[in-house]
Amino acid sequence: MKRTFIRSDLAYRQGGVLSPSELADYARGHPDEFMRKVEDLISARKLTLRSFPDLQSFFRAFLDVQIPTLVDVGGGHMRSITTSAFPLLMGSLVVAELNRAYEDVPTVGHELVTDMESNKKFTHIAKIHHLTPKQLEVAEGAEFPLMSSAESFTVIGHKRKGFQLAITQEVLEENDLGGFIELVSTGGGFSAEVIEEQTLARVCDQNGSAVAPTEPRVYRPNGAAAALYSTTATPQTPNGTRLINNALVDDTDIENAQNRLAGFLNTRGRKIHIPPSSQIMLVPHARRTVAWRLTAALMTPGIENDPNPVGPSGINKPGKVVSTPKLDDISASAWYLGDFKRQFRRKWKIRTETVSVYADPMQYLRTREAYRTRVCWDVEVGAVDNVFVVQSLEGTEAATAPAASSQDV
Repeated sequence: MKRTFIRSDLAYRQGGVLSPSELADYARGHPDEFMRKVEDLISARKLTLRSFPDLQSFFRAFLDVQIPTLVDVGGGHMRSITTSAFPLLMGSLVVAELNRAYEDVPTVGHELVTDMESNKKFTHIAKIHHLTPKQLEVAEGAEFPLMSSAESFTVIGHKRKGFQLAITQEVLEENDLGGFIELVSTGGGFSAEVIEEQTLARVCDQNGSAVAPTEPRVYRPNGAAAALYSTTATPQTPNGTRLINNALVDDTDIENAQNRLAGFLNTRGRKIHIPPSSQIMLVPHARRTVAWRLTAALMTPGIENDPNPVGPSGINKPGKVVSTPKLDDISASAWYLGDFKRQFRRKWKIRTETVSVYADPMQYLRTREAYRTRVCWDVEVGAVDNVFVVQSLEGTEAATAPAASSQDV
């Protein structure tokens, strides 16, 4: 059975939402349940900013209506206060509009990371060190060995960003609802784009793996910054995590990257299995068509009667090709292959949040501001290992490695 979002005494009468004055009267008579019911209406998309074409009447109707609410005073504690219904109701409507605009922005970042929550500024992710088969042998009556997770770890930091939106008295007087909705929608889309750009910059380790590395760094084993993509050999990556002179031209380039992945080792010194079906090819827009042709053709392009090993029925076909023009801002030629979700964590210290207030008298005196809301988020991406994704460059490191960004990402 579908959940009933809200009772008819508030939602509708003769097919339409109640007027601002009628809603305000309901709020006065039912202050304790008003916002809960309004939130249900907003969740059902039956109440939106567009439901109040007369902004000034909306403002006047709710300004003096007092509603009990809870506010966060820090440390996990909430305090009950009574405040004007206008900022509460406007805040909920703005959040819904921000979310719609946020969700409308096409992104690929969510396919490349595993999202997690953490309230810490610096989160330590333990790296499990596996025992060898010989160590697993236990004599009768002997103690079973302990698998260690404290020998090494990676660190994921945080990065808080945000902005404010405001309604001036002029917006209310001129009833510029369309302009305000456009402002809110732009804000929602903006936050989605900023988070997407940050996610891609970290997955590519744009700054940390540059020829001249700088902060921010995505990979911090035991807290020390290290390049994620490098030709330098390590015990677990005997040939490095970066392939040079491996431009995406034909199927052999994909096989080169897969062979590099197949050579990576776990903490026991054994090969790691990353099946092609779980591999994502991340390519810039400039290489999208080439990637599609290589992985869509049943036969090897340019070779007669030769089944394509990376094609639809090929043994080496990657699970998915992912592309975005935003990757071209980092490099129009570098491309990536691997199991991204096993390697990258996107840590949310603060999910996108908003706080809305009615402007204080001094602010109104200075600027004729009627309402203000803050949009904030705190998110960072970190690599928990370096054995699940490889980077391929068109030429040498010096010539074709992505350059560090001078912008705030």
